[in-house]
Amino acid sequence: MQLKYIFNQISKKLGIGLILILIVFIDILIIIGNAFFVEHSILEMENDTVLINKSGMIRGGIQRVVKLELENMDTTKYISDIDSIFNEFSMEEKYKLVNDKMITFVSKIEILKKEWNVLKELITTYHLTKQTTDKSSLIAQSEYIWSLSEDALSTVSILSSQKMSMLKNTFFIFLLDLFLIVFIIYIINKKIRNKLEILSTTDALTKVKNRNMYNEALCFELELNKRAKNNTAFLFLDIDSFKDINDIYGHASGDLVLKELVFILGVTIRKTDMLFRIGGEEFVIFLKEIKKEKLEKLANKIRLQVQNFDSKISHKFTISIGATMFNPDDTKDTIFKRVDKALYQSKNTGKNKVTIS
Repeated sequence: MQLKYIFNQISKKLGIGLILILIVFIDILIIIGNAFFVEHSILEMENDTVLINKSGMIRGGIQRVVKLELENMDTTKYISDIDSIFNEFSMEEKYKLVNDKMITFVSKIEILKKEWNVLKELITTYHLTKQTTDKSSLIAQSEYIWSLSEDALSTVSILSSQKMSMLKNTFFIFLLDLFLIVFIIYIINKKIRNKLEILSTTDALTKVKNRNMYNEALCFELELNKRAKNNTAFLFLDIDSFKDINDIYGHASGDLVLKELVFILGVTIRKTDMLFRIGGEEFVIFLKEIKKEKLEKLANKIRLQVQNFDSKISHKFTISIGATMFNPDDTKDTIFKRVDKALYQSKNTGKNKVTIS
């Protein structure tokens, strides 16, 4: 509900067209941004995989070298391989790693490389002396390097996992973006349909129900009265000498009189009653649950309210009314002819009158 309220407030200020343009623009930015982030994250994760593999090769290679040395086997090739892996962490790679916020990993690799150089010296010494103390130092250094390499490998693995989590978030953003688009399209569609419905059922000038709604309501009331009489009255009213008002005061004043009449009728009739503008200065009211003996009294009350109203055009206007009750055997034609005849009689016998048929 809160999102709907915010959208309605924005749409009032910007309009549906501009909102659609903004939505499309923002959506394009989100898609481009997500696509760029996904591509960048995939490249970073590929680089992380290489780093994890190198770290694993260093850890495993050092343990192999120590084991082979303790077994009096040649370790020259394996030592050369490990040196090559360390050398592969070139300055260019370190620069990229720093940019990728992996400074901790770089520093651990540097420490590991220094300790590896210490281990190589211990290997050389043990290879020459075969002393027990040198062997103990060699084993102790190899275990220390194992823990350092494990720590470095853990660091890059954690950072890679974090990047994977961030990558998953992009899919969440895509889903959220899709949800927002669907939601906004739904609201826009509903708003447009509501506006179209209002336009098709409401009089543009007076904002009361129009002729289309009158026809629907009339059919409904006729059907209702066929099943069970429900004491509904049909009032047909017309502004007296409305053409003279337009000619003398102008059409803008004529429109004002129509709005004033709607205001008067709105505060006079009940909420259950129905008011329609069916053309020009002609209005219809369906008075619900009213008995015939009270119809004339209520119709005259409406007429007098109009007669006594102080119009802004400095000219009091009046209305003539024809009224009748719905009968069970009525059709659209019979009831309208009857009420139209009553209105005609009011107009032709002096106006500002009520005639009940």
